[in-house]
Amino acid sequence: MSEEISISTGLFSCFSKPRHRKRLFIYYVILIVVFGNVGTLFSLAQHLFDSHQTVRLLDVLRNFATYTIAIAVTSFADYMLKVANGRYDARSTLLVLFGLAGTAALAGLFVLWSDALASVQKAMFISAILASWLWFIAKGDDPALVTTDAFDALGGKDPMNP
Repeated sequence: MSEEISISTGLFSCFSKPRHRKRLFIYYVILIVVFGNVGTLFSLAQHLFDSHQTVRLLDVLRNFATYTIAIAVTSFADYMLKVANGRYDARSTLLVLFGLAGTAALAGLFVLWSDALASVQKAMFISAILASWLWFIAKGDDPALVTTDAFDALGGKDPMNP
């Protein structure tokens, strides 16, 4: 049986009950932002600490653009698979998410083609926000990442009281 989700519920439910979503946020920060973005972090370190300035800020932003495009598109695809598998019947939400993914991807593509640093920075900010929001929408109800009990990660047992 599929679960009907309205646009407002589907787009903002990932931010409801934050105390149950600590694992989701920790997962996002450590695995998606830090490890998923390691190539951008290396180029940022080169830009900041290289005395020859062989890596420009524009190059760092272009590396980040490929990251945000990948996050936006895969998040949309993940949500689309949930709809296709009957987990949701939210075609209107799917259309909004398609628009968000498209906007994030287009902003990322603009960064790859433009040389105007000020415009690139704005487009990158928009792309990063939209890609992150899409990721939270797609993963916001993943049972492995959202729990109501701190011991769920340990198989539901309190290790101090076996």
